[in-house]
Amino acid sequence: GWIEHTRGQFMIYRDAATPAVGEVVDAIRDERDAVTEGFDLLSIPDPPFYERIKNAQWPKDPCETGPPDLQHRYISEDIPYGLVPLTYLGDLLNVPTPVCDAIIELSSKVNRVNYWEEGLTLESLGLKLQTPGEILSLVNSGST
Repeated sequence: GWIEHTRGQFMIYRDAATPAVGEVVDAIRDERDAVTEGFDLLSIPDPPFYERIKNAQWPKDPCETGPPDLQHRYISEDIPYGLVPLTYLGDLLNVPTPVCDAIIELSSKVNRVNYWEEGLTLESLGLKLQTPGEILSLVNSGST
């Protein structure tokens, strides 16, 4: 409602970063880290999102306003090209990603787009029949 109500006339970090938003951001980070660790890779620890934001010093006229609508790239790009492939990699590794799944579902509903189909799938990336080890080898060396 906040994006639609203000049409982006708010400071995204100063005004929209609440403890509840921080919990969701941290849950996404935790799911991302679990997928990373599923490939036996080291995830880099991050302090809680809200803790980093709440004490930040903001300029009087910050330039980072919120998105003007729900079709903004923060949704129309981050969901299909960030969260969707993350969840499919989680599926491959048997790593649950319930928060990412829920955000994809909600974003699909509000934008009337099936991000599960529109986003990057393992098949569209040429990874459908790859094992986790083969994917890691491909990322590291360019071949399996």
